[in-house]
Amino acid sequence: MTKLKSNLAVVGIVPDKLTEDNFMRWKICLKNYLVGNGLWGVVSNEKTSQELEKTSQEHEEWEKKNALALHAIQLSCGQAIYSKFKKAAITAHEAWTKLARESLQISDHDIESGYGPMESLDYGPLYKAIEQGKWHATKKFFEEKNLPFSAIVSSHKETALHMATLSRQNKIAEELLILMEPQDLELTNEYGATA
Repeated sequence: MTKLKSNLAVVGIVPDKLTEDNFMRWKICLKNYLVGNGLWGVVSNEKTSQELEKTSQEHEEWEKKNALALHAIQLSCGQAIYSKFKKAAITAHEAWTKLARESLQISDHDIESGYGPMESLDYGPLYKAIEQGKWHATKKFFEEKNLPFSAIVSSHKETALHMATLSRQNKIAEELLILMEPQDLELTNEYGATA
């Protein structure tokens, strides 16, 4: 499958593939997709395959829905994250549960570097304020948390300036530039990019 086809497969399921930073938004979008397509029952484990007779038409229907739900999960989280699953015969419910559990864990590396998925959850209001172009809410967040404007606010070692730039929120980026020190503008994210 080409990269283009792979990216197109996600369109219509979730806006972005699952990453460390977008689990809550990803989860809501994917759940809506699964509910809308009548697949949420197998993910939420309303009926398990063990409860159904092995020869029944109901069991075949469950198998079909499980495969469709599992495929949607697989497409929407991408190969890198999905490859973490060790066993091949996994149910949609198991995949959903494992993704939820793993997205809320902090790796040893994240603990050593002082940030991680759990801590980044505290930045939800900041992400929302930046994404919506709300400068006063963005500034208020830093003031209330007593954080410098150069603080790392994502698991990809990004500052608010990185996020404002990526979100094309020029007004917020301009305000941050005024308040940040010149050396702060040289801060790079984990990919080596400055804001």
